[in-house]
Amino acid sequence: MPHTTPRATVDVLADPRPAGHRLVAAYDDPCAFQPALPATPVDAPRVRILSRIDPVDRQAILSLTQAVIEALQGRRPTSQLERWAHPDIAATIGHLQRAGRESVLVFRSVRLQPVSSTVVEVAAHLVAGGRSRAVALRLARGRVPGRWLCTRFETALWTATVTRAGESA
Repeated sequence: MPHTTPRATVDVLADPRPAGHRLVAAYDDPCAFQPALPATPVDAPRVRILSRIDPVDRQAILSLTQAVIEALQGRRPTSQLERWAHPDIAATIGHLQRAGRESVLVFRSVRLQPVSSTVVEVAAHLVAGGRSRAVALRLARGRVPGRWLCTRFETALWTATVTRAGESA
């Protein structure tokens, strides 16, 4: 004997809120009263370079730094870092992702400092819960031209904890 169940019915109710009223008259040309917004997005980090770096290398370094920060934020899987970072670094970032945070990390600025022609140190400023946090990376030029590898990672995401990973950690 087949079992039958009653079908759900949906009643659409009228909106109980009163109709909206315009409080301010519309302007004919809103651009005449308001300046244009800046061309860079608000969340774009500020970049400070302390010494001359080749533009191609600079873009590769900034892209790798962005990828590491996005992985810390949980917006990128750590598996994408495996080709670009020391295995210990990818594992540590994955651990920090799983550990969870009480607030969202916002990428504010980055500072690049060449140590030599093959090594660059990166300091990134993050904000979490209204407090500044830091991430430091050491990047070394790979064997392939234009390819950089993250060989050292240090961060202080929580007040009394410094996390280190990579070569000589």
